[in-house]
Amino acid sequence: WYSATAGHGKYGSSYGSGYVAQGDICPAGWHLPTGGTATAEFGALDVAMGGTGAYQSTAEASNRWRSYPNNFVYSGHVNESSLDYRNQYGRYWSSTAYSWANAYGLYFGESYVSPGTYNGYKHYGRTIRCLVGN
Repeated sequence: WYSATAGHGKYGSSYGSGYVAQGDICPAGWHLPTGGTATAEFGALDVAMGGTGAYQSTAEASNRWRSYPNNFVYSGHVNESSLDYRNQYGRYWSSTAYSWANAYGLYFGESYVSPGTYNGYKHYGRTIRCLVGN
């Protein structure tokens, strides 16, 4: 998460729940989506695709993210030197911290999706998707 936020998403008590990193590795004119609530950008994307913006336990919900034109993949994540859960889960960082050690992100598997309200350790290497604007 530190790399995805270009060093703006730091560890520490002052960077707790709801802190949104003010910088990322996305190209100019693009940014990491926000997370943490159904109305944050990952939740809003889910609603725009016909979802609820909140956790859903259906294959249809997962397929919305993995199908054209979205094409999110089962990216897994890097933990130390190993790639875990590749081809099993999609895990994507948001720019929003959950705590000093965790951050929110999109998380989905074959039959569920959590659009931005799931959180994971900031030291995991997760995939990112940049959104255009701001």
